[in-house]
Amino acid sequence: MSPGSAAERIILHTDVNSAYVSMERVFNPKIRTRPVVVLSNNDGAVVALSKDAKALGIKRGTPFFKVRPLCEKHHVAVLSSNYELYDAMSRRFHGIVSQFGPVHEEYSIDEAFLDLTGMTGATDLGRALQDRVLLWTGLPVCVGIGPTKTLAKLCDHFAKRYPAFGGVVNWLDLSPHRRERAFALTPIGEVWGIGGRTEAKLRSMGVENVLQFVRMDAFFVRRHFGVVLERTLRELRGVSCLPVDPRPNPKRQILRSRSFAAATGERNAVVSAVATHMKEVAGRLRKEGLAAKTAGVFFHTDPFREDQAWHSAAPETTLVRPTSDTLDLTRAAVTLAAAAWKPGCLYKKAGAFVTNLSPEGEPAEAETLFDAVDDERVERRRRLMRCLDDLADRFGKDVWTTAASRLSSGWQMKRDRLTPAYLSNWDDILRVPC
Repeated sequence: MSPGSAAERIILHTDVNSAYVSMERVFNPKIRTRPVVVLSNNDGAVVALSKDAKALGIKRGTPFFKVRPLCEKHHVAVLSSNYELYDAMSRRFHGIVSQFGPVHEEYSIDEAFLDLTGMTGATDLGRALQDRVLLWTGLPVCVGIGPTKTLAKLCDHFAKRYPAFGGVVNWLDLSPHRRERAFALTPIGEVWGIGGRTEAKLRSMGVENVLQFVRMDAFFVRRHFGVVLERTLRELRGVSCLPVDPRPNPKRQILRSRSFAAATGERNAVVSAVATHMKEVAGRLRKEGLAAKTAGVFFHTDPFREDQAWHSAAPETTLVRPTSDTLDLTRAAVTLAAAAWKPGCLYKKAGAFVTNLSPEGEPAEAETLFDAVDDERVERRRRLMRCLDDLADRFGKDVWTTAASRLSSGWQMKRDRLTPAYLSNWDDILRVPC
């Protein structure tokens, strides 16, 4: 229970409350006092919802058609996922958080860790962070502070659950009695890193809450559950096992995919889909300073339709040299898709991916005498890609595209309730009447 030797370490965790909903509410005051749900791809299921929507009995993951009558009855605002808006708001959120500590880990689109070790006034700093994010972005956040990442994240959970804390909970400020009571009131499944199977196994052993878990023998936990859960146990006891890492994990692949609004047997629709996804993949490669040696695509029919023929394809190819060039990668994707497409099948999903990643600009030699490498052409194409990226940053990502992606629109994802891309499309910028 005591932080012990790790008490000098100070970790801060923060995340956006009901992130997708909060990001939508920033730009639409009309839904700030209404229940809100956000739907998944093709408006299929609920992926995010506000507290008042949860109070109506709506649960995450529920197919929308099952809750449609309930939403209509209670005037719930139902929105399609606006990934462009969420990405733009996420960048602003992390940009602000990173100003409050020397070591910043971007854990997810709406979560971050800071290592504040050696700094004083952590609780006040947490409240200042909370105020600044709200002032500069309109996003409400909660903050948890502790001697380990697991305790900091758990304190963030307490901050959300108990409004009396004002959105900030510092484990180091709590008395031993309050720490023990907090553990006793927290179900074991609320702990970061404890999934459904592990929770069920612990409950079968009589471990229902966090207090019972932290009292378990560490060697017993390691023997029956493995080293990962043992680390979680030690973190809850105040022993830091997980450092705040500002470096993103090195990617092994980059992938983009979407399900279609309706199954299609049109070859050009599949080709357009993989071309569009490969453009996004190539852009991500360049943003991360990477190049890919292998490019691939995949597409398949609906696995739940037993009345239709099943077909799945995932061809890939090795490139002459690692690249992040949109045109080269798109050409490879289109060639692969056209060759693997099978007439008579109705395809429901498609995607594009790259693997064998390496830092962009690393020297690369042709693998055989027959693979010609034109360094001058490569440099010209790099300049072209930089120019196109600058245009996209200034005027929006749709300011340019490849011809292959416009062959057909029959694959487009259904987003009938999509809100404007307020921060990434000139046409969607809010206008204030004079």
